[in-house]
Amino acid sequence: MLKATVDRLASPFANHWRGQNALLPTIAFSVLGITLLIAFIPVQASLPLAFAVVLLSCTILIWQIVGTWRAITFNLGSFGDPMASWLAYGALLVAITATGFQVLDQYAGKFSKPAYWKENLPIPELLVSKDGQAMHITGEINFTTNTALLNTIAKYPNAKTVILSSEGGLIYAARALANTIIAKNFDTQVTKQCASACTIVFMAGNHRTIGENAKLGFHRYKFEIQNPIRKASLNDEQKKDIEFFRNRGASKAFLQQAFKAPHTNLWYPDKNTLFSTGIITKH
Repeated sequence: MLKATVDRLASPFANHWRGQNALLPTIAFSVLGITLLIAFIPVQASLPLAFAVVLLSCTILIWQIVGTWRAITFNLGSFGDPMASWLAYGALLVAITATGFQVLDQYAGKFSKPAYWKENLPIPELLVSKDGQAMHITGEINFTTNTALLNTIAKYPNAKTVILSSEGGLIYAARALANTIIAKNFDTQVTKQCASACTIVFMAGNHRTIGENAKLGFHRYKFEIQNPIRKASLNDEQKKDIEFFRNRGASKAFLQQAFKAPHTNLWYPDKNTLFSTGIITKH
């Protein structure tokens, strides 16, 4: 009885492998349906589990390709609908692409999917001073922040300063903000706190100042999911930003200290240190 049950459950999968399932159900369920399920597998925290997901994804992809290809051949050979065959080719392309992303995600901690691919984030409105010369960037830095800054610049062409209050965010988004600030020759200012990725934005300022009680927080880069490829990309990304800091005037001694601090215990140098090492330009 157990064997009969197993055979019955395995029959659709075996039929797909042999190309015996109808083409449209093959497209809808065996290819697109299963691909959707695979795409929802979360990134694994350990390398063995990540490898297991990659192996599973690739095995399923091979099963999808072989079975669908055989079904297409049977469909065309029996004077079937050519349009269904083209739909099947398209479905296979979707499956291959999605599996490729899944493989990259497991070994690079979602590095292959920027946040804006998965989230439809609203564009925030930046607070602007009454005279229209200072724009405030607050909260988490993401891929909408630079768009918000560009929109604000368009409305306030006399703006000169970007005031930052953020505990960080995405380094790629911070770099985009930094490029905009450098291109516009804006000054940057911190009145409360600017930490982690926010410091990249701060360093883009032409003149960089902080308030009496303001803090700048630095730490070495860290990804939550550890594996060899992600570690390599982490080191590369950190080197890029160290070079950026150096080009903006930060001293070598400062950078050696700033990027040694642990992710969970940020380094907050005092104002004298920030000035003497080239981080702020006015005491």
